[in-house]
Amino acid sequence: MRSFLASIALTVVAADTLADTEGLGFTLRYHAPEGTGNYPLVLFVSGFSGLAPVFTYRKFVSALTEKGYIVVGMDHVKLPNYPAQGQAFNNIMEWVAAGNLTAELVKAKISATPDLSRVAVMGQSAGNHVVGQGLTDGCSIAKAQVMIDPVDGFDPFGMVHSEDLITPGEKLSYSIPTLLLDNELDPKKKNSLHSQHVLQPRLALIDFSMLLQGLFSM
Repeated sequence: MRSFLASIALTVVAADTLADTEGLGFTLRYHAPEGTGNYPLVLFVSGFSGLAPVFTYRKFVSALTEKGYIVVGMDHVKLPNYPAQGQAFNNIMEWVAAGNLTAELVKAKISATPDLSRVAVMGQSAGNHVVGQGLTDGCSIAKAQVMIDPVDGFDPFGMVHSEDLITPGEKLSYSIPTLLLDNELDPKKKNSLHSQHVLQPRLALIDFSMLLQGLFSM
């Protein structure tokens, strides 16, 4: 996957940044296709509840943008507080719904506009905890969810459960079409379905884009 993404000619606007000065709780980093057009929107929270810098995902984000998506990456320099950060994520969805993102893209001289009828929310690792927590507060404009290597819980050792999103055996309080992506690091011997369900690296991004478009129609 890494070498494949690195080989793509990236024709994207690496865009602008809206610093966390409006009480949004995250720094928003815009990535959009060049030129005019109305594109589906992906709101992406990076790993470790947003503490991982979005620029470390630049190849993936840029390649996704080239497939015809506006991607808003979200990060911050804050320790995890999932109830508060989930509420902040929900507030950002409402902020986008009110037309503020469209206005900010214009200020950043980005011609592409977000299609608010096709909005996916996405996280990597504990970024999914933030996204899921936000969706429990209300799905707002989210039409689909993408989970990349999702984890739950406050700490990596599973010792603190006060901020857990998932209660084993119980459903979450929201329902939304969801795509789950695995990093292929699980032992193959323990997963008999591995060979049938792991996407080949050169097809992974293409299939991801096609699957995401399918989620919008569900």
